[in-house]
Amino acid sequence: MKIISLGAGVQSSTMFLLSCMGKLPRADVAIFADTGSEPAEVYEYLDYLRGLSGTYGIPIETVTQGSLENDILELSADKRIASIPFFIKSGTDSGGMSRRQCTAEYKLRPIKKRVRELLTERNEKKADVSIGISLDETQRMKPSKVNYMENHWPLIDMRWSRLDCLNWYERQGLRTPPRSACVFCPFHNDHEWKRIKDNDPDAWSRTLAVDNAIRKHPRFNHEVYLHREMKPIDEIQFGEDPSQISLFGNECEGYCGI
Repeated sequence: MKIISLGAGVQSSTMFLLSCMGKLPRADVAIFADTGSEPAEVYEYLDYLRGLSGTYGIPIETVTQGSLENDILELSADKRIASIPFFIKSGTDSGGMSRRQCTAEYKLRPIKKRVRELLTERNEKKADVSIGISLDETQRMKPSKVNYMENHWPLIDMRWSRLDCLNWYERQGLRTPPRSACVFCPFHNDHEWKRIKDNDPDAWSRTLAVDNAIRKHPRFNHEVYLHREMKPIDEIQFGEDPSQISLFGNECEGYCGI
């Protein structure tokens, strides 16, 4: 059984469309794990892909573990939320970042659950899962930790970078995908934060709400922030350098930002 992990970002959407067009092995289904926290443009692009999937015949399924955003905003001491890689401030010590569990709980868990269900329905033992990682981010490649899923990276096999994907969209005359990531993800660099602030009022308002909520949440013993400067994000003067390092490359488990 062949499955595409679809994030509705540049790389995973490229992989999905190449499969639809017969340029990659045809997938049985594409699975979108919805954190409930993506920007509106990602959901709009997902609808665009659904329209194309109706033409090409590869279904897109949405699975969810619930809304990560809502779980953060519900300020309850007994409300369990996944650990998110917030920046921690403890006295004069920065303290680094908190553990990252959000990808595992809000992306991987619902995908694995649905894969198990599909395998049972089809009386199959293993699924080949294609993940949209490109040649310029090979450090994000990680094998599956379960015996019923085997991860594959078709864009790596094709020697395609993210730029190759973007150029392909232009040649095909297809709508270019947005970047897929939770609007408040602490792994954004300043260029991405500034883009959100300047161009997406809804996403910026949601980011401010989360940034304020995390310092009031009874779960956290120390001050936590979305930005590495460890100040409220509306006080940050974002730089203009788009080449500033993003933390996605070293930390993301391959299911976010694709």
